[in-house]
Amino acid sequence: MKHTYKLSSLLAQCAAAVLLAGAAHAQGDRGPYFKTDLGGAMTETTDLRSFIGPVAPGSKVEFDPGVRFGMAAGWRWMRFFSTEAEIGVMESGISSMTGVSVHDAYMYNTPILFNARGDFPLPFGLSVYGGAGIGYSSSVFDAGHSQSGFTTVHGTDWDSVFAWQAFAGLRWSFGGRMGLSVEYRYFHADPTSWDIHGGPGGPGGSIGFGQIQTHAVSLAFDVRF
Repeated sequence: MKHTYKLSSLLAQCAAAVLLAGAAHAQGDRGPYFKTDLGGAMTETTDLRSFIGPVAPGSKVEFDPGVRFGMAAGWRWMRFFSTEAEIGVMESGISSMTGVSVHDAYMYNTPILFNARGDFPLPFGLSVYGGAGIGYSSSVFDAGHSQSGFTTVHGTDWDSVFAWQAFAGLRWSFGGRMGLSVEYRYFHADPTSWDIHGGPGGPGGSIGFGQIQTHAVSLAFDVRF
């Protein structure tokens, strides 16, 4: 009888230990995190819809390689699923516009997006993740010194448009709560237009681009609290 009691007590203690360990592990899979990333960005050629007036059909805008910087704060609801709010900046120099002489012109997109993310563990502290988000982007155009015919434009304007993204990455966990990742991101923003002034005494008007599609590859660091 005494032996049976001791065995039952030992089993109960083991079961309690397993339950407590499981609860602690589950709690460790939930909580806030912060993430930041830095990398390069390439924006695809898009349509030139207007330049202080109508443009020829088929007019295009081409971009130089640029940079991306981003930050996100989120909450891990479980081991495999998180939601987060993200802000980023993507800068691209404008290399050419059909029928326009371009000097020092730039486009910036500053999106604010709300993402859903899934994480899938691999051996050796690695995991793969992917997700998507929607929101809007403040798109800024800096005309630099751009000229079409006898019309020179300068100045900066911004517009807010609907935006979305999809992303995927490979994460390596270290230090218990920190991680390094390499990630790819596809970003899409709706067509945009800006009101830009002409040179002294010159006309002003609208400069319009088609949809913006940017591909970015970044190195990311995150910490879980």
